[in-house]
Amino acid sequence: MKKNQILLPFKTRDLSEASTLVTLGQNLIRLEHDGQRFWFIFENVAVCEGFSRQFWAGELLVNPREFALNFRAIKDRLHAQH
Repeated sequence: MKKNQILLPFKTRDLSEASTLVTLGQNLIRLEHDGQRFWFIFENVAVCEGFSRQFWAGELLVNPREFALNFRAIKDRLHAQH
C-alpha cells in the first residue's frame, strides 16, 4: 500500500460481525443511520474485508468473554443513538 493512499472505511450492518471486528482490534469509528438501520463504520477496509471473509466462512476464533463485552458495548451505543 502506498504511503499516500487514503484508507477507505469498511461498513457492515451485522452486529455480530461488528463485535467480532472490535474484538480483533479494529477501530469502530462511527455509526451511520440510513433512515432504516445502522451501519457500523470501521477504519481500514482491506484488513476488515479479510476478517469479514473469515467471519462469514466460520474461520475466526475470538475470546468469547471479550466478544460478549464488545457486543454489549456496541448495543449500548446503538440504543444511545435513538
